[in-house]
Parts: sequence; structure tokens; C-alpha cells
Amino acid sequence: MGAWLPWWGRLGLQRLAVALPGTIWLWKAYLRRKYQATLDEQTVQSALHQIILCKDFGLPLQGQRVMEIGSGWKPVIPLILRMAGADPILMTDVSRTMDLAMIHTALAQVRAKAEAVRNQLQDLGLSLSALQTGPFPTMDAALEALHLEYWIGAIPAEPVQGIVSHNVLEHIPESLLPTLFHSWYSALQPGGWMIHFIDHSDHLQHTNQHLSPLHFLRFKDSTWRFWSQGPFHQNRLRWQEYRPLFETAGFQILAWQKEAYAGTIETVQTLPLSTRYRAMAPEDLAVLKSRVVLKKP
Repeated sequence: MGAWLPWWGRLGLQRLAVALPGTIWLWKAYLRRKYQATLDEQTVQSALHQIILCKDFGLPLQGQRVMEIGSGWKPVIPLILRMAGADPILMTDVSRTMDLAMIHTALAQVRAKAEAVRNQLQDLGLSLSALQTGPFPTMDAALEALHLEYWIGAIPAEPVQGIVSHNVLEHIPESLLPTLFHSWYSALQPGGWMIHFIDHSDHLQHTNQHLSPLHFLRFKDSTWRFWSQGPFHQNRLRWQEYRPLFETAGFQILAWQKEAYAGTIETVQTLPLSTRYRAMAPEDLAVLKSRVVLKKP
């Protein structure tokens, strides 16, 4: 599903992949090869930014139980948080994609990245000694040695101090978010915190630069629900629509960092927006990425 496909062709293939048994397996096989080959720099920077925000707002991290929502294929962010002293890291997801080979891949990639910038690790309070080199004979042995836990479809009963996510919230159906935010609030210790990085842009634009990153705001909700399903789903929530969901769950908002590309506001004013988005301020619609820091009072 590369750049050669028109946007409607990619949407059609995604819809077909959800409908046909076994097709998702092919898509996952493609993703596995992709993630084994490369270390996503944005993911690395997101982990480092989480650590910096913890320092800036005095949020406890050293020796604390931290949970990552949507850990995906490789524990890149958990390994970097371990280097910063978090212990243990609870990795959660809706389905099992991580295995021993992917843990070894992530460990090698993160260690190589850290070795390349070893002089900078001390400034960030990171230590390579927190990561055993392996290889490990089993997945359980790897998780134990690296102080990681892996949970599928459940939130551990034991409280955590912090919760993080990277490019996850936008893939959760809007109807499920209030319940999830309340459950995460309950999972946190008093004074616990959350940091979420949210990509508000149309992910079709990531592989088709001819599209506007706000292209998907043209569709009616019913049309978008039909085309955007399964692992390809995006809820299209704009940054300000998350605010009442967090506040209703009980969270205090410490900071909200927002990014918009040059010219995005002008693009908003020329797009044939669906009814849902026409009443929203262009400067709110134009926010393509945001990072929110939350605290449980």
C-alpha cells in the first residue's frame, strides 16, 4: 500500500483486508519485515521527549511502574524508559504482535542508537547498563531480564505511576475512549501521570504526499466509519475534542504541546469540510500533532 496507490485505492484495499479472512495476516507480515529493518526515529524522539517532560514537571519515573499503551511490534519506548530508570515497564496491546525475535531486534537497535550518542546519555539520565545484552532463550526470560511485562487485552490490577502512548489514541474508536480514560485513571496511583503523543493527521497522507494531511475531514462520519475499520481505523478527533474526555475522567491537564505544518490553516479554509468540522476554528483543525501531559490529583 505504497505511494503509487491513489487514496481511494488504498482505502479500498484496507476495507478489503478487514473483510477477507487471512488478508490481515499478509499485512502483518509486511509490517514485521518493515519494523525488523528499521528503527523509527520519531519513536525514539517521542520516548526521549516523555523523559524530558517527566523531568520538567517533576513527575516520578526512577524506580516507578510505568505502563505503555499500544506497545506494538517492538518495545522501543519501554527499553528507553528502562534506561531512564523506570522499573518495571508494563506493555499492553489489543493483540499479540511482539515476540522474542522482535524483542531482540528492538534491543539491538536501541543499544546501537545509544552507543552512537553515548556522550549524550548522561545529560538525559539514561544508562545502557539497564539493558542486558541477551540473547535470551525464551520470551519469558527476555521479559524478566529487561524488567518488562506484556499484557494483551487487559489492564493489570496493580497500580502504576505513569502511562504513556505514542501514535495510539487516534486509532481507538471515539466511543471507547471515555471508558478507557476512566480505567486508566483508576489504574494510576494518586499523583500518577499520563503523557500521550497523538497524530491528528490523515495517515493516508503519510504515503501520499499529494494529499492534504486533513484530507479525511471531508467525509461524513457514516462514510468514514465504513472505510476506516479494524487496525486501519482513525477516529479523526481534533486536539480540543480530547480535552473534555480527559477532564471528565478526572485528569488535570499540565501541558498541551501542539504542532501545525506551514500553510495548514490556509488549507483548512479551502477544503470542502464535512458538517462536523465546519464550525470548528481553523487553527484547531490545523493541529496535526499534539502531546498532552496529564496528572491524577
